Amino acid sequence: MSTLAKRLCVPSRLVLFGICCSVFLTSFAKAQEECDAACQAARKAQDPLAAVTALLTDNTIGFGPNSDSTTYNFQLQPVYTFEGEAANVILRGLIPYVGLPGGVAGADASLPEFALSDSGEGTDFGFSDTIVQAFYVPEVEPGTFKIGYGVQLSFDTAEDGFNGPGNGAGLALVGFNFAGDLSYGGVVGHLWGEDDFSLTTIQPIVFYNLENFLGGSYVGYSNTSSYNWNTGDWVVPVGATFGKTFVVGGGNAIDLNVGAYYLAEAPDNSNDWQLKFGVSWFLP
Repeated sequence: MSTLAKRLCVPSRLVLFGICCSVFLTSFAKAQEECDAACQAARKAQDPLAAVTALLTDNTIGFGPNSDSTTYNFQLQPVYTFEGEAANVILRGLIPYVGLPGGVAGADASLPEFALSDSGEGTDFGFSDTIVQAFYVPEVEPGTFKIGYGVQLSFDTAEDGFNGPGNGAGLALVGFNFAGDLSYGGVVGHLWGEDDFSLTTIQPIVFYNLENFLGGSYVGYSNTSSYNWNTGDWVVPVGATFGKTFVVGGGNAIDLNVGAYYLAEAPDNSNDWQLKFGVSWFLP
């Protein structure tokens, strides 16, 4: 290639790059502008760093390996945001109500990896330990990847036989953003507790918003993998979630979602797959 051709090629590439960027930014801006009330509500429901006041639920029913090995983990998660000029502080509580096969209670009820047996003794229910999280979220420009820096505290509120981490503490990091109809991010945390409790959690969040199908609806992945440093066990769910957010007037919104996940990695004698569902209320 001649020197002249090379000189002409570089500006051409720059022009082509500029055109591609313009098309992407125009498409992104158009998606932002076309996001109606249901779409905006769905985005708030998907965003763990949204400045909201809400009452969330995150519920999991585990099935297998035996006919009487079904487990239940119902979580109530109140959220409150203190909004500031340069940053927000988001408080989130996790209050678990757990159901275990009879004779299993006494394991780490807050975790999905406790050993199960086909005891035929029914199901025992009780509250496990409460966790409180606080995230500091600096203000960023719209369309910029947000990061929340957090701490988490565990309190020994478990009923007998449903022990979790007990009194403990840990750190957490959240990142999240939107790109057109795609929302993506994740939560990474670690919690230390009593009796050498040490657990790392990783929660990827990826959703595609379906503008042309039941406005405010979405499909994607949102579940938590964990690593127990004491036992060396991983829990890795693989599956998908479908949800829809309803605007109900007065600035309120209700989010409903359901998902199915196969446990691709789990300790021996733990559940084989999970049914997840949530009903959440977002206040004005």
